[in-house]
Amino acid sequence: MRNITQFAVSLQAVSFAAAGDAQGRAWLAALPSLAEHCYRRWNLEPEDESLQSGYHGLVLPVRRGRERLVLKLTWPTERSVDEARALEAWQGRGAVLLLDADTCLGALLLERLDACRTLQTLALHDAARVAGTLLRALAIPAPDGFRTTQGIAREIADALPGRQAHLGSPAPQHWVTTAREHAQHLAGTAGKSLLVHADLHYGNILAGLRPSPNKS
Repeated sequence: MRNITQFAVSLQAVSFAAAGDAQGRAWLAALPSLAEHCYRRWNLEPEDESLQSGYHGLVLPVRRGRERLVLKLTWPTERSVDEARALEAWQGRGAVLLLDADTCLGALLLERLDACRTLQTLALHDAARVAGTLLRALAIPAPDGFRTTQGIAREIADALPGRQAHLGSPAPQHWVTTAREHAQHLAGTAGKSLLVHADLHYGNILAGLRPSPNKS
């Protein structure tokens, strides 16, 4: 568990969501015991490979028998609720396959993807073609209970002026005005029926390791 402990300490010194909050720092301090609990619960063996982190989550490479998986731990833990529900709805079609989850702990057990091969490694035309294919695959009827794009856009439009003022007007005002106009347009026109991936940038689209269904 030494590598997790060292990684948790390093995350407190970088731009990681939990590092800027007292409860988040407590979560970072408890990461080794949280990971150990998940290992026992899902019969996992940690692998001695590089850990990965985003702004809200930590990804640990693990094995279960011959399966190569990852354990994703998220803070705040409630962020994992909609993620787990969306992954369950997609069932691995155009998205990482969810194998198990404990959203009270912010823990997701996922299939292993190739973190070294993202769309950022492809030529722009090829990357755009893959991303477009994924967007179509992910556009499935949204299960009940998800927030709508209209509602989110309305919240953004209402909040932008206050956020700009609170932060001391860091962005040119015409940028804020333009962004607010786009958000207001979405609030009135966005559809309500399809599930939308809210963070589908090229760095978040990784190559899969599952055999293609078209190959024997």
